[in-house]
Amino acid sequence: MKTKDLVLIAMYVALYAVLEYVSRFIGILQMPQGGSVSLSVIPLILASYHLGLGKSLIVAVLSFIVKFMIKAPVIIHPIQFLTDYIVAFGAYSLSSLIPSPKVGKIELPLGVIVANFVRFMSHNISGWVFFSEYYPGNVFKGVMIYNATYMIPTTILSFIIVMIIKPRLQTQFK
Repeated sequence: MKTKDLVLIAMYVALYAVLEYVSRFIGILQMPQGGSVSLSVIPLILASYHLGLGKSLIVAVLSFIVKFMIKAPVIIHPIQFLTDYIVAFGAYSLSSLIPSPKVGKIELPLGVIVANFVRFMSHNISGWVFFSEYYPGNVFKGVMIYNATYMIPTTILSFIIVMIIKPRLQTQFK
């Protein structure tokens, strides 16, 4: 790996850390049972577009470590850890694999929507498995509604911000 790649990986992890740290102190963005509206996924998405799948996975793994240093996660079971953290945030590395169609002069980063949907479904699977015995109503519907309350705003915000930032960084992505 080249020195430039290591510096870019460190930069994206640092951006993730700053945005994650700031989001932890904005209580409005936090859900009571975990999950939050967070802009910290934007560096993960940009890393995917900039560095590709392999190197952006390294960014994601290092970002997990930083996330856990900022606030220790609640880990109930290894499968829950895998679905809520590894698969959910590793999904952002897939962003660059999805083509971005152009509408006029505007490029639509559909990879952002796909990655957020994979994360949403990963959190749902975790919730369906681990909250099913404690949830009094329809667990499938309840978990999806709960996760949608923070995933829909995260998807919208990250889509808009990436749509604005990505063209400005396009020369750096080559």
